This record gives sequence, C-alpha cells and structure tokens, in this order.
Amino acid sequence: MAIKGSFKEASLPDVIQLLSMGLKTGILTVTEKEHFGSITFFKGNIVDSYLINRKNRIGELLVASGEMTEEQLSGALEMQKRTGEKIGKILLKEKFVREDSLIKYLRRQIKETIITMMTWENGYFNFEPRFADVDDEIVAVNPASLLLESARHVDELLVFSLDILRESSILKPTASHDDILSLNEKDRKVYSLIDGEKTLEVIIEFSPFDTFETKEIVSSFVQRGFCSIIERIAALGIDEKITEHLNLGIAFLKTQLYDEAEREFKHIIKLNPKDNEARFYLSVTLIKTKNYKEAEELLRKLIKENPDVPMYMNNLGYILSVKDRTDEALEFFKQASKMKSSGIPILNMAIILFKKGDLNASKDYLEKALKIDDKLILPHFFLALINVLSGNLKNAISEIKYIMKKEPDIPVLYYNLGVITENVGNFEEAEENYKKALDLAPNYIEPRIRLGELYYRKGVYTSAQKSFKMITDAGLGNAEIFLKMGNIYYKMGQKVRALEQWKKTLEIDPQNEIAKRNIEMVGE
Repeated sequence: MAIKGSFKEASLPDVIQLLSMGLKTGILTVTEKEHFGSITFFKGNIVDSYLINRKNRIGELLVASGEMTEEQLSGALEMQKRTGEKIGKILLKEKFVREDSLIKYLRRQIKETIITMMTWENGYFNFEPRFADVDDEIVAVNPASLLLESARHVDELLVFSLDILRESSILKPTASHDDILSLNEKDRKVYSLIDGEKTLEVIIEFSPFDTFETKEIVSSFVQRGFCSIIERIAALGIDEKITEHLNLGIAFLKTQLYDEAEREFKHIIKLNPKDNEARFYLSVTLIKTKNYKEAEELLRKLIKENPDVPMYMNNLGYILSVKDRTDEALEFFKQASKMKSSGIPILNMAIILFKKGDLNASKDYLEKALKIDDKLILPHFFLALINVLSGNLKNAISEIKYIMKKEPDIPVLYYNLGVITENVGNFEEAEENYKKALDLAPNYIEPRIRLGELYYRKGVYTSAQKSFKMITDAGLGNAEIFLKMGNIYYKMGQKVRALEQWKKTLEIDPQNEIAKRNIEMVGE
C-alpha cells in the first residue's frame, strides 16, 4: 500500500521510522519545489539513496579519497551506460575498490542524502512498495542510529545556511604559508581545493569528506580569515536551466508523479519550443495520463522534423494501437523496427499480430525482439499465451516460470500458471499458485473463484464454502457460485441455507434446471 503526504502532516524522520518499524520494502520519494530525492528500503533498512542533479557522488568520493582512480571510475560509468547495472556492483565486480571501502562511502552517501532532505521544510513524500532489484543491495543501514546523527548535523547545517557562505560562493585562498602548516591533515586536504575558481558546491564534490564535514571546515576557514568569498556565481543560463528542469521532469516521470513531470517539460518548451528531449518526454507523460490526442499531435510534429528517430514512431504506433487503428500502428512499428536500435518496435508488431490472430507471425517477431534484447520480459508473456492457444502447455509453463524469476510479485502470473497447471492435472501446484496470487492481491477475484471451484471438485467443502462466501459477500457472486454454495450447505445438512442459495441462483438464472430440481427435491 502506498503512503503519501506532506511534511506538514508528518516529518521525514517520522516517515522513515514508520517504514523501518513496518519492515517495509520499496522506494520513498521526497520532493520540495525543484528538489527531488529518493530512499530505497529493504525490510526496514535503508539500502540506497538518490538526489536529483547530484553526479555520481559515490564514485567521486572514492576517487577523492584515493580508493580508486579517475580512469577506473570512467570505465565503470561506461559499463553502467551499457548494462544499466548499479555502479557499486560494477566497482566490486571489476575489483576497482574493496568492499569495505565501498560500504563505508555508501553509508556516507545515504547519510548525506537524509541530512539534505531533512533541511527541506515544505516537501512531499510518497512511498511505493517495490520488490524487484531491491533485495541484493550492497549495504543495509539501520535508520534509528542514522536519524539521531542526522538530526544533530541538520541543526548545525541550518545555522550555516543563515551565514554568508552559500554553495554558489566562489572561494579564494588567503592563508599564509605558516597558516597552512598549522592545519591538520583533514583541513589541509579541503584547503587544497580552494583556488579562487571553484564554488563551494564544486569543492564539496571533490572533497574526500561528506557535505557536512566539508561545509564545517570551509566555514572555519572563512571565520579564521584563511579564505575569502570573492563573488557569487551568475544566475543559471538557459542551457543550465533546461538541464535542471529536464532532470527533475525525468525523475518525476520515473516515480509516476505525472502532473509534476508535465509541468517541468512544459516549462522547458517555454524556454525552447524546439527542445526535442522535452517534447518527447512530455509525449511519454501524456501517454501515461491517457491524454492520447495531445501526445499524438506532439509525436507527429517530432516525426515530421526528425523522421529517423525510431522512438517517436514506436510511441505513435502504440497510441494508434490503443485507439484500435491497428493497420496504421503496424506501419509505424515496421518503420521503427527497420532501424534495429531496439527490440521494442518489433515486440509491438508482434502484439498487433497476436491481436489480429496471426499467431505464427507474432511468434516469429517475439523471438526476433528477444534476439535484439534478451532482457525484455513481455515477449515471454505473449509466447506463453501463444503456447496455451496452440496447446503447448508445457512450453507455456516454462515461459511463465521464466518471467516469475525476473518479476516474482505479479499476481496475474500466478493466476495464469494456476489455470494452466490445473488444466494439466497438477492440482496441488495450481492451488499453491492461486494462493500466491491472493497473497499478493487479496481482492483479486479470479483466483478466488478458481480456488473455490478446485476445492469443490476435490470435496474440500469447508474451504470451498469459505472462498465462495468471500466472493458473494463482495457482491460478485454468479449463478454457478450460488448453486455450488447451495450444494455445499446441503451436504453439510443445512437445508434452509441451501434453499436460500438455490433461490439466489434462480434470481440470476431463472432457467437453471439443476437449481429447480434441487429445490423440488428438498421439498419447497
């Protein structure tokens, strides 16, 4: 269940404690005006953190501290672009850094993120339970001790924020040779970064110490006359503003804050009406909110101006398929697939062909999509459906189980696997899958019905009655369910209740001969 609200209703420490005590797994996103960040939880512990527009802080910390080289970081970032893998795992896999060093600096990054967020006074929070890619993190931090430490730092950090020193301040070194010799090793490392050109923000980026420690040290330099503030950086130029709004909009889009994402992308378009990235991401946002008409108009303009971008054609094809204009959609998917930069257009062609009933052609395109990108999940789902329709239930089961390994918390997969395994006579596995689907989604009616019918056929009438009653109590009972409920009550010797259920059957299906005979048999 999602948890959302504003800091006026609950403070960030209270929200973090609530998630920790509830042993929650998922992602907490926090926003305040142009600020955006997230904290990832696994079973109540904090395992990752993120701040918008912060560069790869963990990599920079490791380079600045001498734990790894800039060349190693650049190589790891290139690998991350290709694979999408988290930077920490790449660093360990390539043996660029020791695990204990990585854990130390990951903990520091998490602390910095929370300290920064705790200074946001008018923010909003949203927690979404998620399970994929969360259970194999490198570090797990207990929030209790972290919150105490962060609260102390925040109090002092807020005092610094009232001072003349700002992150946009440019600092000039003014200490004498003797002054520099009097500094301890930690202070000397920070002082070496002050050169009359770097802002405090840049100094923090290159400092081997966390944000709070660095600000504290630099503030002491200003107070002792070891450096001076020579100017403030000019207001952001148009390009910098666009980059800032784009990063923020993408972050909002990824966390399903669509109104906020739309606002950011439209702001960019006001600054630069021809910005292709902003217009494309705006079209994606409009698709997410089902504003298909505006999204289609935007994509057609983009395609007219940029006819060789497959993403534009693919997304327009998707909109047309939603509108049941399948022939037009198929044409755009074909054009996009010719560029062979992604398996998505080919996958979408396969889906269109599946809907048209051309299973063989659909299967061919699904397999082509997987050859281009074997990380795609949806082709396996449609291959499972094709195998079911073709009678190849064994292959269908294999495809669904493959998806489950990648995405273990999708209720419909367990329901579909339950139906298939029941059809091949594996009733115990079918029962387990229906139960798993209901564990993940207690209000999911279809597995509840199948489970009740399975118990009914096996003669486990108490369990069948319990399942059917939950369905009828929700107002979703049909003639078949009421008929079977009546039969169960009759077998239990409860004739009055049996008659009630059979009469309800006739209210829905007046021609039901079995219900009529049962009522006549009981004597009414």
